[in-house]
Amino acid sequence: MKKRTITLNQGRKVTAYCKGGLAVNKAPTDQVYWTITHIKSGLSTGVLLGSRKKAIRAMERLLRLDVDWSKGDEEVAIQLDEVSAMHNVRPCDYIIKAILADE
Repeated sequence: MKKRTITLNQGRKVTAYCKGGLAVNKAPTDQVYWTITHIKSGLSTGVLLGSRKKAIRAMERLLRLDVDWSKGDEEVAIQLDEVSAMHNVRPCDYIIKAILADE
């Protein structure tokens, strides 16, 4: 895992802990929470976690999904559609389930 500065989709720069196309960073709206961001697009998963440790564990679970997170947001969306269809759930539900698996 590498600590570096990333740019969120709103153009804001934040310090993040990065691995495999994803990053864990403090949520821009509330510095108490952490979130997982797709580095290439700067888009957040939208899930807020109470600590960096929980967010890193959740990111590790997302990295185990059959998705190439280093791709652009459109390609990732296609991969998520395919993977979630195999599990018969909506892509957002699939991601949230993976993130919150041990909460």
